[in-house]
Amino acid sequence: MTTLTREQEIIKQAVLREVTRLLAENNPQGLQLLKPAQVLQMLSISPRMLYDLRTSGALPAKKIASCYRYAYTDVLNLLKKNSAKPTTSKKTK
Repeated sequence: MTTLTREQEIIKQAVLREVTRLLAENNPQGLQLLKPAQVLQMLSISPRMLYDLRTSGALPAKKIASCYRYAYTDVLNLLKKNSAKPTTSKKTK
């Protein structure tokens, strides 16, 4: 572990405050963005199903550089919406 001088500690704290401010400014809602692998695990679906959800608009995605990211709240909303659907069962004779 490296010991910082008082000046270095002051600079470190200033940089951390600025980074925190910039992150909050660019993400005012505190959005947590998930990687596709995290969404696949949360929803227990295949990559193809995730693609279909994204392209149909059922699960909005943000393209950052060449990667898609999904808002945690959107994934939760999709889970809630799908768990609220009544299940249909076949009647047995």
